[in-house]
Amino acid sequence: MSRLFKQQVGIGLLDYINMVRIEEAKKLLKSEYGNLETIARKVGYTNVKTFTRVFTKTEGITPGKYREKFN
Repeated sequence: MSRLFKQQVGIGLLDYINMVRIEEAKKLLKSEYGNLETIARKVGYTNVKTFTRVFTKTEGITPGKYREKFN
């Protein structure tokens, strides 16, 4: 399934899922005052360290710094 997804969409399935999760997290970081653990869980991460690692890899900035930048 992953191979077919990548052939059709152009990126891997896990990369796509992470992209969707991070986009939603960015919206929540801009609008909510919940802590990072709550936001991580809302977008599908069970571990805030994993969320922070993926967010930083994708955006080049930590979720906390992203929040500071937009609030």
